[in-house]
Amino acid sequence: MLFAYGYLRVATPDWQTPFKSGSIINVAIMTFVLITSSLTMLGAVDASKAGDKPKALRFLASTMMLGLIFAGPCISASGSVCLMKESS
Repeated sequence: MLFAYGYLRVATPDWQTPFKSGSIINVAIMTFVLITSSLTMLGAVDASKAGDKPKALRFLASTMMLGLIFAGPCISASGSVCLMKESS
């Protein structure tokens, strides 16, 4: 399956080329935010299992903030979700 993907990508002239702009920096930042939010959720679960409600709520709040940072560029004030398109 990986071979077929590679073949199709090389054989298709209109295949979208990644990293034409500074997108690698955006990808690195969003990956960091996503991994960090996973770790804060793990901390919330551990604190909840230990019965430490204030600590669990702090971790949950951190997880929600990181989730908003991750999804924020695609959520407008009206609540509609954008479809991110690469500019030509």
